[in-house]
Amino acid sequence: MFGAGLFATDYHVAKNGDDNNDGSEASPLLTIGKAAGIAVAGDVILIHEATFEDTFRPARSGTVGNPISFLAVEGDQVFVSAM
Repeated sequence: MFGAGLFATDYHVAKNGDDNNDGSEASPLLTIGKAAGIAVAGDVILIHEATFEDTFRPARSGTVGNPISFLAVEGDQVFVSAM
């Protein structure tokens, strides 16, 4: 698990995903907004290479020791533009 918290979850977001998926690497979510809506303190949102036209607002805040992190997958180029 990549997340900082003891019970942290990694959520994957990819253009071949679906927001009805569980967000695992094998079944990624489609939008950053969906991931932001389910993430809790300590979770990591791993974004795969693509351009995302997505507006999002996290539903919850992280904490000082357990932020909610939004990261591009290592080696991938990710572009986010608001709609």
